[in-house]
Amino acid sequence: MFERRESSWRNGARIRRVGAAGAAAFAALLLQIGGETALAQSGPAPGNPIYIQMLPLVLVIIIFYFLILRPQQKRQKALQKMIEGLRKGDRVLTAGGLYGIVFAIKEDTVILEVGKDVRAEFAKSAITAVVPVE
Repeated sequence: MFERRESSWRNGARIRRVGAAGAAAFAALLLQIGGETALAQSGPAPGNPIYIQMLPLVLVIIIFYFLILRPQQKRQKALQKMIEGLRKGDRVLTAGGLYGIVFAIKEDTVILEVGKDVRAEFAKSAITAVVPVE
């Protein structure tokens, strides 16, 4: 396919020069490969209405909503409801993995008793679960 006319070594790499016939054959090969991929990637027929062409995108968005966004919103609402329902004496788990008993509740924070006479103040958003008292 390629015709070897001369070769030389330059900077440790072998350089091969091909004739005009070899270059033409290579260009024809590239055009053939490019043409096949262009045919394989062609879109829908030009006569289809726009709503038919947009249907796959709309389906992906709907699937994305029901598989990812909606369950996350449900979890967020349940967590918010749990935080609003905190009472003194509840045993909770923080995002850092610390267990404590609610000692006092402020507007944006919760004071937890994590040991005998050891109290720490946490943001309400750091509470991840209410666990049963053992």
